Order: sequence, then structure tokens, then C-alpha cells
Amino acid sequence: MVVSGVPVHNGSRHIVEVGNLSLALLNLAMSFKLKHRPNEKLQLRIGIHTGPVVAAVIGVMNPRYCIFGDTVNMASRLKTSGRRMHVHVSKQYFIALGESDEDWMITFRGEMNLKVNIRHTKPSSTPNQHYLHFIKIVFPRKCCWPTHLYKNYMFSFFYL
Repeated sequence: MVVSGVPVHNGSRHIVEVGNLSLALLNLAMSFKLKHRPNEKLQLRIGIHTGPVVAAVIGVMNPRYCIFGDTVNMASRLKTSGRRMHVHVSKQYFIALGESDEDWMITFRGEMNLKVNIRHTKPSSTPNQHYLHFIKIVFPRKCCWPTHLYKNYMFSFFYL
């Protein structure tokens, strides 16, 4: 598990940091050689969500830094339901990426029913329905996202 902006809050910088790290990990996994299985490739599944978490050091004899919350649960579900060698992101993360200073190529995966216990602020007839995306690549130039792409629920197939 990777968390950015904890314990020191870093504003919205965590969005780009986690996205860049996930793409770097996929890139490293493609070239990683398994010595005991030379014919097989390392396969990663990555799930990313953004939201509030609670962080605490648990334990006296063997202290561990632990992260709790619905955001952690959602990221775990995204990882579990994702495809190998893809970065699976939630709609909330997708919207936050649109507000970053970089351009991202993102593929719309579709609507999926994830069994998560997210507390919604607005009532919904289908609380477990989530619109999901895959991050493909990042372009290191100034962001020029059309606002209509991330304000609507349905998106076109590719984004820049």
C-alpha cells in the first residue's frame, strides 16, 4: 500500500505523486526478471482512490504505521477488480487528475458494481455503482482538460 500526503499534508500534490509512482512501477515490472521463473513476467494490479484516511501507529513492542478508512477499502477493491498491468482508478481520482498540472491519457473502463461501504453524502439508488478508468500514460506538459469531460458521468473512450 502507498499513501501520499500522510502524515504531512501536501495539498493536491498526492494525486500526481501516486499516479506517477504507479506508472513507474508498471514500467519496472515489465523489465523485471524472475530468476526462478525466467519465462514468466511480474504482473501487477494497482488500484487508486482519493479521499480521507486515518493514520496511526499501532503497537508497543512492534509498532506499525497503519492507514484506515473507506478510501483504503475502495483502493483495495479497485486493485482486486483491476486487470493485470493496469492502473485502475476511481471516478474521484479521475476528477482530481483533471485538476492537476499534467495531462494524462486515461481509458474509460465502464461502470462496475464494487462491494464497498463508502458513506455517500448524497442519496443514491445504486450506492455501489462506480465509474472506473485505467491510467495509460502521463504527458509532462500543462494540463488542458475540457471541463465537460469530468463533470458528466459518462465519458468518451480516451482522454488527454
